[in-house]
Amino acid sequence: MSSKNNKNSKNSKPYQRKGSVKGATKGSSVQSKKQDIEKEKVVETENISSPSTTINNPNTKTITETKTETIKPKVEQEKQEPEKRITTQPSGSKTTTQHPQTQKTKTRHGLIALGVIGGTIVVGIIATLLGGPLDESYTKPPAYPPDWLFPVVWTILYISIGIAAYIAFLSVGDGKKRKTDIAWYGVHLFFNFMWPLFYFTFNWLIFSCIWLTLVVVTSIVVTYRYYRANLASGIIFTVYTLWLLYALYLSLGTTILNVM
Repeated sequence: MSSKNNKNSKNSKPYQRKGSVKGATKGSSVQSKKQDIEKEKVVETENISSPSTTINNPNTKTITETKTETIKPKVEQEKQEPEKRITTQPSGSKTTTQHPQTQKTKTRHGLIALGVIGGTIVVGIIATLLGGPLDESYTKPPAYPPDWLFPVVWTILYISIGIAAYIAFLSVGDGKKRKTDIAWYGVHLFFNFMWPLFYFTFNWLIFSCIWLTLVVVTSIVVTYRYYRANLASGIIFTVYTLWLLYALYLSLGTTILNVM
């Protein structure tokens, strides 16, 4: 019996120690492996999350910057598009997208055209009616045209200078300069309006020559100012001034031949 117990004790003790050691080593190794894997996962998540935040931050900045840059021009284009569409349209056309301010400017420009061009034509008609053919008893200078030519030429010139004044008015952006140009044009029309009355009706030959000199001087001033405003207006007034110089020659020639 003792020998059997000794055998059992010898056999059982090493088995329990081996099993316990193996179980302990297996459990500890599994737990350590699990902990290592979890640590590696945590490190990987930290490594992944940290650069993503650093990468995403500049990306979000660039995205927001590009969005703001692309949105702002669109808003500005939406504000400018109706103005561009309206300005490129002809003045007589009417559309549903027309802005009230452009309609006001069109009506204002129409009234200005009526006042400048129509007023010039009215002044020319009255000046032609006040004048007339020169007295047949006067000796006429060389290159004196026939009497029917004067009303035809003056009618064409009055219409032309009215259009030139309106074009120059639209071409000038400065309001003060516009008023000065219109003032000089009005002064010139006044001198031009009164000259036929002095020359043809009252036969004041000497005085009419002095008065016509003022007409020419004011016409030169207006021509210079209109050249600076618009080339077409300056050319029209240049032709008109040349005709006035020709009229001054005729007036001086008639005065010299009949008075002096």
